[in-house]
Amino acid sequence: MGCEDALFRGLRVLRDRGTHLLWRIERRKARRVQNVLPDGSYLARIEVNKHS
Repeated sequence: MGCEDALFRGLRVLRDRGTHLLWRIERRKARRVQNVLPDGSYLARIEVNKHS
């Protein structure tokens, strides 16, 4: 199993336990804005790049 597989498996475990996850990513990877916050920042859904 690769390092990335272990990372994503661990994130799934945390999410399934009800943990809220937050991190910053490049704007171009945030495909679908879900909610614009009062300070102008936003929550967005990211998609896995199937080609990388």
